[in-house]
Amino acid sequence: IIRESGRMTLDRALPLFLQALDGVEHAHRMGIIHRDLKPANIMVNRDGLVKVTDFGIARVIGSARMTREGAMIGTLEYMPPERVLGKEMDARSDQYSLGFVLYEMLSGNLPFTSQTEYEILRAQIETPPPPIRAVVPDVPPEIEQAILKSMAKNAADRFPTVGDFAAALRTAVPVAPVAETPLPVFLPRTGAKETTLVETFPLPPPPATPPPS
Repeated sequence: IIRESGRMTLDRALPLFLQALDGVEHAHRMGIIHRDLKPANIMVNRDGLVKVTDFGIARVIGSARMTREGAMIGTLEYMPPERVLGKEMDARSDQYSLGFVLYEMLSGNLPFTSQTEYEILRAQIETPPPPIRAVVPDVPPEIEQAILKSMAKNAADRFPTVGDFAAALRTAVPVAPVAETPLPVFLPRTGAKETTLVETFPLPPPPATPPPS
């Protein structure tokens, strides 16, 4: 939708984005961090219902790290600073990526664009995103503040949860709820080229066979 029509109006973008937030919040409650949230992984069906997809590099909170040293997981343009720096990610890392998604939905552009990966990674660590109202003046200040808070470089400065992010957006601009919004669908990869590395986890050992009685 962004590629075909460019920036969205707030009254079109926010109902879609809030559904994505609700889906990601559900995953977080189940102990799952997505780690690669971007527009390509947020699908909209013909009825306007949102599906959060591609949990191929998701990680269960508290599981052992299995990535080889030095590997980065995710898509650079939406990657939180803690991932760039090789630090541990938590649910607030997904929030950072989601802030970039909403910024792109409302402005039609990403905050950081460059010809080199190095410059994008450096911007994720060091460069504050430009205020969205400098690009789209009709965005309410409360919406801009919520977006910038979700994109804070320090995870401690973001909203405590994705649900708090959603609550701030709903308080700023009341949005009619979508009836019977389904939970996110976890779809497998389709074989399309990805710019991500996949993290895998070993299966637990089978239960021991009890001795014959």
